[in-house]
Amino acid sequence: MRIIGIGIDLCKNIRMHKILENKNIRERFLEKVLHPNEKIKEINSKYLASRWAIKEALVKATASRRILFHEVEICKQESGQPYIRAYGETKNLLEEIGVENTMMSLSHEDEYSVAVVIAIGN
Repeated sequence: MRIIGIGIDLCKNIRMHKILENKNIRERFLEKVLHPNEKIKEINSKYLASRWAIKEALVKATASRRILFHEVEICKQESGQPYIRAYGETKNLLEEIGVENTMMSLSHEDEYSVAVVIAIGN
């Protein structure tokens, strides 16, 4: 096991709140950022900020700007631990880079959401 990269991102929840409140950009932003399985009925700023932070941290961990956020799904194990599932071009890109697995941590504090992603290869 080798570490390909480590990424971290901090997102201010109010930033996502403003996007959710803006009817002109809300739907386009959600289409670009969320995987279809992440589009829950009630999307709040904390939920959106956490998805953004994890996906930005993944970009930083892989040093690749070609990751398409809507092709990355944040899932949860039974324990509640989040994990990443990639699809399409992004899945192929991660395989090319040599990413076989990821580890992550997500936390919320007051108005911030922070995520750390470790990209792991063989």
